[in-house]
This record gives sequence, structure tokens and C-alpha cells, in this order.
Amino acid sequence: SDSYLQKNSRTSRTRLRANAASGAATAATMRRRHFVFACLAHASAAKTSSKAKPPPRAIDVLPPLLVASAITATATYPLDFLRAARMSSAASADAAKLGLRAAVAKFSQGLAPEVAKGTLSRVLKFGGFPVAHRLLYDRAPAAGSAASRAAAGALATFPEMALCTPLETGKLALQLDALKAAPAFDNQLQKAAAALTAAAGPAALYAGYCALQCRQAVWTAVYFASRPAFAEAFGALPGATFCAGLGAGVLGAVANCPFDVCRSVAQKELIGAWVSGGEAVTRAPGLAHALAAGRSVVSARGARGLWAGVGFKSLHLGCGGALMAVLQPACERAWAKARA
Repeated sequence: SDSYLQKNSRTSRTRLRANAASGAATAATMRRRHFVFACLAHASAAKTSSKAKPPPRAIDVLPPLLVASAITATATYPLDFLRAARMSSAASADAAKLGLRAAVAKFSQGLAPEVAKGTLSRVLKFGGFPVAHRLLYDRAPAAGSAASRAAAGALATFPEMALCTPLETGKLALQLDALKAAPAFDNQLQKAAAALTAAAGPAALYAGYCALQCRQAVWTAVYFASRPAFAEAFGALPGATFCAGLGAGVLGAVANCPFDVCRSVAQKELIGAWVSGGEAVTRAPGLAHALAAGRSVVSARGARGLWAGVGFKSLHLGCGGALMAVLQPACERAWAKARA
């Protein structure tokens, strides 16, 4: 009787352990199935969401972007004029200090090409950035990371600079001409372009392209990568959108300032030589020429010379970034309301 009870007890314990193991296995299987179903549901929801939110149409984006870009280019031009004057004299140890009164008197020199270039540049940059991000990563910039936004921003600058470099070169020629005692171009872009092409061929309009491309890619990458972080830092404070754009623009300006100094000095030397009858070139000067200009700046003024004019540049690009951050969505809302 005792042996029977012991045997029956061992059998009961064995069955209990088997039932417990079976229950655990069943629970693990259910958890795995639940996880798989949850993943499938998430993927399906994401796919449905992406289908429900197609990329915005050009008619919804381009007109308000054009207006915002034109306003920003016009409003920030005086700062760009001061920046160009300081940077182009960076190679001289006794760089001329352009007085504010003289700058205000002459700031209209190059205004038309700068507004045209600035408007076209911002339309291509801010309009091309989300397109480039979708092309590279198949998702909107808001769903990307800082690295993905930086890469998309840099990519968007290539068509921008291919179209805008001649306007940038002509604008700088007019700005430098304004600082002369007897300006030769009479604030006319066609005269400046004709003088440059007559002296050095069509390649003259792309002088400093490599440094310009580096400058633009660095600023755009830093701006779009850092603006969401600045927006998060400012939170719900009044003017947070403006401050986020300002912070991202200033950070980008500090990062790309050496490239801008190198191209400004190189272009000033080339433009002066070509217009005064110097040796003509048959191709656009490359990166080596801009690096040589950078070495001359460091030799004359030390490494800090590479950040000559960074104050005006930070104000120029910082305010430009801030205005675009505010004006672009505001113009889009106004345009949508007008078309409703």
C-alpha cells in the first residue's frame, strides 16, 4: 500500500512538471506569435501611412517657397555686402575696415544679382532638400536622423551651385567694383559678366566653384541636421522657430567660413587680374587655387584669418536661416488658404 502511494505520488509530480513545461512552452509560443503579429501590424500601418501622405505637389510648395526666398534674399543683402568686403580683404594683414556709413551708401551694388541668386539658391536648396532625402532614404526628412538630413542637404546643393555660381561670381565682381574710387561696371551684371568672359572666357563665371560647392554643402548639411535639435531645445518658447533657424544658420556659418574666405580671396585676385588685363585662363580654377588662397590668408593673418568676417557672415546666414524657418511654413499656409 505504501509503495503504491509513493508510486502514485511520483506519477502525479511527473505529470504536474510535464503540464507546467507544456504550459510554459505554449505561453512562449503565444508570445512569439503576438510579437510577429505586432510587427506585421506595425509594418502594415507604416505602409498605409506612407501611402496616405504622398509627397507634396510642386504647385503646393514652389510659389510660397519663391516668395519666402525672395523676401529673405532682399532682407539679408546688406549683411552679405559687409561679409564680402571683409572676407575678400582677409589676405592683407592691414585689411581695410569698411565703414558702416560707406557700406550703406554702396550696398545697392550687386543687389539685383544677389536677390536673383539668393532667391534661386534658396528655392533649389529648401525645395530640393526633402526631394533628396526621399531619394536617398525613401522617407520624409522628419522621419530621418541628423546624419540622413545632413547627407540630403549636401546633395541638394549640387544643382544649386551649378546654376548659381555665375550669379555669385558676378555679384562679387560688382561688390568689389563698388569699393573702387571709380567703379567700372556701373552696377550692371551684364557689364561685369562681359568683362570677365572677355578676359578669361566663359570659365571665368565659374571661378572658385570648388570652394563655393564645399561652402554651400557644409552650411546646408549643418543647418538641416541641427535645426530640429535647436527646435527641441527651445521647445514652446515664444519665437522658438525663429531662434532654431537662427541657431542652425549661425552654426553652419561658423563651420563653412574658411571655405568662404578662401573662395572670396581667390575670386578677388582672379577678378582683379582678369579685368586689369592679366593672363587669361582656359578653365575654371580648381580647388588647388582656393587652397593656395587659404595658405596666403594663414601666412598673413594666422589661422584666425580663415574666419575673417565671421560676425557678418553669421548674422547673414543666421538671419537667412531664421527667416526661412518662419516664412516658408507661413507662406505655405497663406497659399493653401488662398487656393482653398
